[in-house]
Amino acid sequence: MKVDNYSSEIQELIHEIKEQRNARKRGYLKSCKQLLEFAKISNDEELLGFAYFYLGRCYYYTPDRTKEAMQTIKKSLVYAQKTNDYFVLSRIYNILGIDAANRGLEELALEYYMMSRRYSVQNDDIELRFIVEYNMGYTYLEMGDLEESLRFFMKAYRLTKKNKNNTSYFVRYLICCVVGILYMHQKKIDRVEKVFHEMELLEKQYGKKIPEAFDEPLNYIFRITYYEMIGETELKEEMQQAFLKQLSAESLAVDSISDLVRYCETLVVAGKLELASKYIHILKPIIESAEVPHVSLDYYRMMVAYAEKKQDEAAKAYAINSYYAYSQKQVMERKKAFAFYSEMIEAVEEIRLENIRLAKEARTDSLTKLPNRLEMMEVGENWFERSREEGVSFGVEIFDIDKFKEYNDTFGHQIGDRCLEEIGKVLNSFMQDNIFAARYGGDEFLICYYDMTDQEIMEKAKALRDAFKKICIETGGKNICGISVSQGIRNTVPGEDNKMWDYMYSADSALYEVKKRKRGDILIIHKAFLSDASLADSVTTD
Repeated sequence: MKVDNYSSEIQELIHEIKEQRNARKRGYLKSCKQLLEFAKISNDEELLGFAYFYLGRCYYYTPDRTKEAMQTIKKSLVYAQKTNDYFVLSRIYNILGIDAANRGLEELALEYYMMSRRYSVQNDDIELRFIVEYNMGYTYLEMGDLEESLRFFMKAYRLTKKNKNNTSYFVRYLICCVVGILYMHQKKIDRVEKVFHEMELLEKQYGKKIPEAFDEPLNYIFRITYYEMIGETELKEEMQQAFLKQLSAESLAVDSISDLVRYCETLVVAGKLELASKYIHILKPIIESAEVPHVSLDYYRMMVAYAEKKQDEAAKAYAINSYYAYSQKQVMERKKAFAFYSEMIEAVEEIRLENIRLAKEARTDSLTKLPNRLEMMEVGENWFERSREEGVSFGVEIFDIDKFKEYNDTFGHQIGDRCLEEIGKVLNSFMQDNIFAARYGGDEFLICYYDMTDQEIMEKAKALRDAFKKICIETGGKNICGISVSQGIRNTVPGEDNKMWDYMYSADSALYEVKKRKRGDILIIHKAFLSDASLADSVTTD
């Protein structure tokens, strides 16, 4: 999306929305809605896709609005697919991956993330690439594959170093937190120390730019666990109290709830039931109001263990019943998620096929059904460069219909068009892997030959000429049989200073030389300009 094309007011809104990482920040929803209104008024499909996505993202991180978020994001997907907006498409599939992961649909989440990564690579979007790699690492962590999880976290870490902005520092800090926790579980103390040192450097260098990173649950969990590991009891207690205070004051983002449940479970396993109860007290209302059965299952599984340790049979029975109820909900969630996925894929496929049809239409001559000049230049340039790199011959032929004006003057433009249509049919069947044909304009046509000798090209050119001579067009009263064409060709290995245009110019010169000498003939030349020397080196049908 070319932001410079919009008014300064819209530019400011776009910048504000893109730069804000916290979708729950006051005023963010209002900005997204305001931008959407601008997009609706202007009926700008690209802006609509952008606005609907960020509004959906805002809804997603707002409690009890997940369903509304998914419907809004679906609208964004339709517009982004229509306009081939890779920036928005990559972000849509990333948030769909987050949602699928939060619902316990790890396989579906990974599929979404891979689609997001594909678009971010196409868009050369380093920032989203490291976010997606980070999210994939988290998904493998949820699946219990620690090695694969670490591999993706480290890929994300390396990518953050290629992008020097606040988001990269923020994500790098979070990666340090989660990797540090994993290393502690693996008892790799030396690596934990390196991670902690890296975090201190990040805090010192970029702390003022990413203050929200220090309020992330992952940061508190890592530091509490780290201080306990090194025996810093006072620092651990300070961090523990700060964490509890933070959780009481702020609502948790959906993707942070599982971090807290996981931490709470480690406390229960360690027998720290009094401390665990404080977190459970905070978690309970969040779990009951959140629309994430997958995390609720983890919570109630942890509550069964907690009740057993407390020897509270009533609490244990309640946790088991709740676990069963949420397992049933998760079955329904899976069905809904896959139904939503199917709907989206169907909608996207329809748009994709329509885009392919329109793209093909834009590159096809409507009368002859041959590639048009736009497609011709793209294919021709690619073949030309390939021939130069590989040191093989590249040939360009330009031919036109002899005395074509007489067809129009004598029989009318309708018969002239029929003549061009028949030429198109022959050329469409004539093309192969190393021969490409297109309508150049009017009654002129262009053919590219890749890695063919003069003799091979001459044989093909003669076969084409013979095929045109066999064409018969019914005019109602009289059949017109035999279309004569004059063909000019240049065929050589391209040099360093040559351009595709040079070959077209030479082929055109050869064509007019044929018309001067003998219409209906074929001339192959090897030089850029016609001269006695170049004509002496040429190949003709004689």
